[in-house]
Amino acid sequence: MYSTQLYNNYNLKIWICFKVADRVLIIITDNNRVNQAMFVKFCGDNLLFPNPCPLYPDDKIFFMYDPVYIFCKNVKNNWMNEVDNVFEYPDFLGAKNKLQVTKYRSIENQYESEKNITTQQATKLAES
Repeated sequence: MYSTQLYNNYNLKIWICFKVADRVLIIITDNNRVNQAMFVKFCGDNLLFPNPCPLYPDDKIFFMYDPVYIFCKNVKNNWMNEVDNVFEYPDFLGAKNKLQVTKYRSIENQYESEKNITTQQATKLAES
């Protein structure tokens, strides 16, 4: 889908959302070039935070690229900057208010054990 078609499609979705819910707060996409070009059509050369809504300029919309990547990168960077490289996280499957702990070294060990193996379990790990 080209950026103009995507832009028109999103304008229709924004219009429908305003008719149903009276508001659009955020549009989230991955960092694909077509999505970037669509955002340029919405914002021109000024990507502001927030941007005026193209259909209802008195309202504001936030545009966000690839939030999962940004979140994961933030976790990784903060994890690596911890003194003991330990990351605490909620026990999603177990008891409430209980924290699980993992060390960054476990990811490094997984990478080291699989870097020369053809069939890998953790295929997205790479040297950083």
